[in-house]
Amino acid sequence: ERSRPKQDDILFNGNGVGCAGRVVWLEKNPPRSNIEQNIVIIRPANINRAYVTIFLKSIFGINQIFRVKERVGAAYINFDEIKSIKIPLILNKVQQNIESEYKKMSAFHDKAMEAKKNGDEIEYKNNVEIAEKMLKGLISKTQAVIRGEREDVI
Repeated sequence: ERSRPKQDDILFNGNGVGCAGRVVWLEKNPPRSNIEQNIVIIRPANINRAYVTIFLKSIFGINQIFRVKERVGAAYINFDEIKSIKIPLILNKVQQNIESEYKKMSAFHDKAMEAKKNGDEIEYKNNVEIAEKMLKGLISKTQAVIRGEREDVI
């Protein structure tokens, strides 16, 4: 039961030279499954999980992840090391707006995956391109909020 991801979990890949630090928020209920030992389930309290995910994808999160990896001298990051990552608190309203924008981006990703499943390569590429552009924009805007250069992501 402990290794079964649930809706709103954050999955963090803790292993691999190129993969450690990859993160995804399961905004929808995932199919019944179990994860392997290299994936850490993060269930933070009192902070928006979409914001946590975007923060970990930001330069501020990535730098901390790499600092932890260098400190432990291995390609694996464990749960305690993940817990040591400092996430600045921003206004709840802004965190909710990050979630809203994340969900919009995610809808394009879902359309891309459906198109790929149906063999529609053009629709797949179009939607993946839109989702990637939206994600990069959201990360950039979130970083600007953290630096104090913006008040919100919308």
